[in-house]
Amino acid sequence: MLVLAKEWLFSHLNRINLQGKLCETGSNAFSKEMLETDKCYMLDCDGEIFVWMGRQTFLTERRTAIRAVEVKTLFFKFPFVS
Repeated sequence: MLVLAKEWLFSHLNRINLQGKLCETGSNAFSKEMLETDKCYMLDCDGEIFVWMGRQTFLTERRTAIRAVEVKTLFFKFPFVS
């Protein structure tokens, strides 16, 4: 279950594709209806990163998503939260 605290500022929602690349969703607004159950996403909440994995994603997709976000957090030195 995804819960965002009111004090967190949502800044970016990126879909993580099968190759581990972050793809912009094209929206600055966020609602949980935007999250598709067959995809993985990275939510950037102004310095805190969250990974959302849909129920219908495969284990390989989930591993790829985690690895992609780990690489991003190491590169930009964000704290990692999943």
